[in-house]
Amino acid sequence: MRRISSLAVGLLAAAISSGFSASAQDRACRVEDTPTGAKVVGGVNAHLANWPGIASIQLNTQRGAFHVCGAAAISKEWILTAAHCVEGFRVSEQSGRVFAFEDAGDGGPERKIAAIRVQLGTGDLGRTPEGSQAAFVTKVVTHPAYAGAEDIYKGADIALMKLDTPWEGPLATLSTDATTDRLSKAGEEAWVAGFGNLVELEPGQRTKWQNARNFALAAPSLVLQETSAPTVAASVCQARLRKASMLEGYPADYQSLIVDKTLVCAGLEQGGQDACQGDSGGPLVKYDKNGCPYQIGVVSWGVGCGRQESPGAYTRVSAYTDWIRTYVPDANFVQYAQVPPPTRGVPDLVSSVQHDFDTIVKDMPVTLVNAAGQPVSVVENGQMVDLKVTLPVRGKLVLFDYNADEVLTQLYPNPVEAAGRWPVREAGETVFLAKDIFGEPGLQAGPPLGPQSMIAMVVPEDARLPVSPQQGFQQIDAPVDYITRLVRTALRQQQTVRGLFRIAAAEAGEVAEAEPEVRSETAPPEPKLAMGVLNYCIDSRICGTGNDEPSDDPR
Repeated sequence: MRRISSLAVGLLAAAISSGFSASAQDRACRVEDTPTGAKVVGGVNAHLANWPGIASIQLNTQRGAFHVCGAAAISKEWILTAAHCVEGFRVSEQSGRVFAFEDAGDGGPERKIAAIRVQLGTGDLGRTPEGSQAAFVTKVVTHPAYAGAEDIYKGADIALMKLDTPWEGPLATLSTDATTDRLSKAGEEAWVAGFGNLVELEPGQRTKWQNARNFALAAPSLVLQETSAPTVAASVCQARLRKASMLEGYPADYQSLIVDKTLVCAGLEQGGQDACQGDSGGPLVKYDKNGCPYQIGVVSWGVGCGRQESPGAYTRVSAYTDWIRTYVPDANFVQYAQVPPPTRGVPDLVSSVQHDFDTIVKDMPVTLVNAAGQPVSVVENGQMVDLKVTLPVRGKLVLFDYNADEVLTQLYPNPVEAAGRWPVREAGETVFLAKDIFGEPGLQAGPPLGPQSMIAMVVPEDARLPVSPQQGFQQIDAPVDYITRLVRTALRQQQTVRGLFRIAAAEAGEVAEAEPEVRSETAPPEPKLAMGVLNYCIDSRICGTGNDEPSDDPR
């Protein structure tokens, strides 16, 4: 018999108690029919309804208006953004409005270069739908601890701007404290949106502006883009940003970067999805029990745009709750009761993939069975069980264990059972992990005790994925990031998924005509990917007795 730490079974099965199997009322806030049909792992055109209060900060010049940063309306009169977005912004004594000023360069007084305008209520800056609004700004408040763009790594990159006309549309909800941030070392699914650049600019390269209203308005992207961005553990983020800063030639002071409670990091390990200049000041959100977004971060800084092992750094909103309330006492903060209970990032991520890509990802039944062959969800320490999976599509089987310590381990393939032979299995085939793969009578449950998950996938025979037998039985760092990367790669080999890369809006440069986007309507391909997840628990003293009775539902 083989003893495996915490068991080891899983696959993203469709019948887990997750927010995605809830009723329509439980997801009342989130609009699911995203125009391009792709969510979770790729950047797409965003639905405005999913981003209440989203705003575009613009320089209103004689040549036209230019988007420079993102923001979110948190009350009728105030918007929340990044402090580095408002550097050089001051109130004009003549008009009482906020302008961008620049040094004259000859020792003379600073000169006004543009009025600051905020556009609200539209997901397409080229249009002004009913209910949208453009307002000027009368006041800017920068957090007193902000040290300037040159020292942005020191944090406190947060600011407030007061509108001259009250905004009557939807408002952003903010995270209150660490309990509502609900971050885990494994990572959590979060989302970011903006009108910024879709690719990183090369040194000296100007932003390629998209234009609307006969060149009266320009932005790196006229249409609001959104993408998922898994949160990254503070220690991992700190190491990665220090290394990335050093390789990029940033000042040596960046090596003293501390990722503490005032920052939250997010992004894929391999890059490709991120937020940057142009998205600066915009919101990083999570979702509550009703599928309503609440903001946990403000886009602050990063090294490059969507680079490998270079997560984005976001100002952590909850660290500045008291400061925000000082100026905006009517700001809306999420309540702890509205936030889902602590989640286990990887299983939740898999469930969301199943939900959002249900046309190209098959649900895979995964069951834990006892010695009598009966399905169980709670087992005792030392009990013998086996994992049963049934493949809904032809391909190669991948199994992960996600234990109570939030450690992700690849169980199969591994160097023992699949050294040189990782077989392709047929659709409809049922496999028992212990009996058929390990050649053992069962799996013996062991520490760590508590809630566990097994993640299972079936991937195409020819899939080019970051999975190999050599990775078997090894702990995987940043599990949510890894699974996101794995799924994203697999999906893109079935269906093109357009990504939101980094936001990098330089100063308003030459205006170029935007190229129209060409889309083709095609039927979804026949699924070649399957996923399933099994949530179970070791030790009834921790989780209760569960239900050991046989069930007609194999999941």
